[in-house]
Parts: sequence; structure tokens; C-alpha cells
Amino acid sequence: MTTITGPIAHPHDGAVPVQSGMVVFSRAHRGVKGSTVLLPDRHTVTIADGDLEAVLESGPWTVSVYPGDGARADSWTITVPDDGVHALADLTPHAVETVEGLRGEPGPAGPQGPRGERGPEGPQGIEGPEGPPGPRGAQGEPGPQGVQGERGPEGERGPEGPGGPQGPRGETGPAGADSTVPGPPGPAGQDSTVPGPPGPKGDTGPPGAVLTPESMLVVGPGRPDAPTTTGMTAAALAALPVGAEYRSTDGADVGAWVWSKRPTGWVVTDGDTGWRIIPLTDAGFSSGRLRLRRTPGLVWVSADDLRTDGTATDVRLIPRSLGRKWDVDGDNVTYPGSMFAMSTGNFVRLDTGNLRVNPPANARLRDLRAYPNSKPWPMTLPGTPA
Repeated sequence: MTTITGPIAHPHDGAVPVQSGMVVFSRAHRGVKGSTVLLPDRHTVTIADGDLEAVLESGPWTVSVYPGDGARADSWTITVPDDGVHALADLTPHAVETVEGLRGEPGPAGPQGPRGERGPEGPQGIEGPEGPPGPRGAQGEPGPQGVQGERGPEGERGPEGPGGPQGPRGETGPAGADSTVPGPPGPAGQDSTVPGPPGPKGDTGPPGAVLTPESMLVVGPGRPDAPTTTGMTAAALAALPVGAEYRSTDGADVGAWVWSKRPTGWVVTDGDTGWRIIPLTDAGFSSGRLRLRRTPGLVWVSADDLRTDGTATDVRLIPRSLGRKWDVDGDNVTYPGSMFAMSTGNFVRLDTGNLRVNPPANARLRDLRAYPNSKPWPMTLPGTPA
């Protein structure tokens, strides 16, 4: 692309610059007889303060100048180089081939001139045809009342009007003879303590709601026995039918994954706390490792070379600090089980629900046992994961 710049002067009078107006660049093709053919490719630019600027492709172009001062329009042909910036005067040949200028677009209307003086009054024209009648005027004030005429003859009697309101009640007349017609029944008596006969059987009620798998299964976070952890209301959980299943998406952080609603409440049917290492000081042992684990219906106890120093007075495989949720079912059972002592080759007796043990001094307990447990699932897990 090539940039063409002004200023521009009349080709027939180069000494007279064009200060304003319009320049039309039209794609030109030289014919065999020297005529100029205008193609649809046109660019129109405005002359401002004697200057202009246009961006054109290379080749022949027809330049048509329409001065804004009303001077005659002129046209000539130039050849635009391949690129660069060129002054229009440098591209205008000395021998200018002019053609009849194109008629430019009409300029804007000028401001309205001052109003001229009023001319002499012309002769009166002939009378035109009669126009249609105008709208009716407003009604005038009523005139004075005329003299009253004579009274006319009496008219016929009109229809009878409606009856008036009922008058006051008159005095009671003398009593009449006894009636043979029974009077209305008296008021009801007091409720009887003797039940009456059963009433008729009522209509059959509408069928109850049919339980569907979707209405029996809820999936969500937390645990249903603690409604605030689920995102559901306590009323919504209570409305679930017995047998409904709640599947926890996070196990409530205690390994309780699947819950079933029973008449007595919610119980875990699929859960596992995993093995938890219990601090020995809580259990009363001096060395070894004690592990506990909850699964549905069971509590697991693992004694790994547990020893006492012979001075502990309260040694329990399920420490009191864990609460009753870890205790073996049947807390009042005197002898729920026993555990093998490697040092003696005998079994050590375990008492009560938290498996109280009284091993001999330096005894080494090493065994793995599972005991029944139907207590509620713990809210938190003791110790540390194994």
C-alpha cells in the first residue's frame, strides 16, 4: 500500500491552491483510444486546510478534485508506485489529460438568509364556496318560567305497594285446649357410664404410601444418630421408616459407614474403627502394646506382650477412660473370659465388662480375643491408629 499526501492545486492553474473540498480517487484503466475507464474501486478523502492524505494500492488512478469554493472540478490520471509516501504533486504529469469531472455529492444547505421586506398587497381573490356549518355552540341559560297551566284530570290508581314492617306483638290470648300432638324432645341427659352398642363399620381408608428403594435409602455425610452432622433435620431423620438405611460418605470420621434404623434407634451395620493403640498408663500396664477395635456387634482386644510391675491395682484391658461404649456386653458377668499368659503357660482370668485383669507379677499377656458388644458406636476414637 502507498500513502498519497497533499497539498493540491488546480491542474489548470497550479498557482491557486485548493484549501477545502473533496478528492475522489477512482481505479483507472487506460483504454486503447486513450479514454479513461472508471472501475468500482473508489476512495473519497476531504481536503482540510489545503492538505489531504489517502492510502491506495499501486497502479493507475483517476484523481477528481471538487473544490469547496465553487471552482470548476478537474480530473486527471496518476500512476501510484508500489509503496512509500508520495506527494500528489510529484505524481501529477505535466501534460494533464482532463476528462469531464464527476458530479460531486450535494453540499449541506447553507444558513437561512434574512427575511425580505413585505411586498405590496395583491388584489382580492374571488369569493370561495360556502364552507360547512361549524360545531354547535354551548347551550344557553334557561329562560324564565312560564305561567303554570290548569291542573289536569286525576289519573288512574297505581298498583299496590309492598307491605310495611310487622307491628308489635299483641297480648297473649287465653289458653286453648290440650293438644294431642307430642311436643319436641327435651334436652339430652348426662353421659352414661354404660357404653352403647358399637357403631357401623366405617369406609375403608385410602391405601398407605408404598415404600420404594429410593425412600428407604439416604446417602449423606456424618451419622444419623447425630442429625447436625448430616445436613438433615432431626424431624426428617425421625420420619424415615424402620428399616431405612443411611450410607455415610465420610464414615463420620469414626469408621461408621452404613447405618440401619431399628425400632430402638440407629445401629451400625457396616463399620470398622481399625486397630487403635491404647496408652499403657490408661490400662495399668508397664510395657508391651494394647490394641482395641470396634466392628458391628464386636469389640476386639489384642494384647502384645503386656506386662505389669506388680504394683498396679487397677489393670484393665478396656480402660475406664474409654467410657462404656467399648465395654463387653453383660457388665455384670463375673467371668466373661480369660487371656493366655506366656510366662506361666496358663490363662489369666478377666472380670466385668471392661476386662479387669489381675495377672501375677512379670506375667506376659499375649492373646487376641473378640467379645460381643452392642453398645452405641463411639463418637470419637481413642489412642492412635495402629
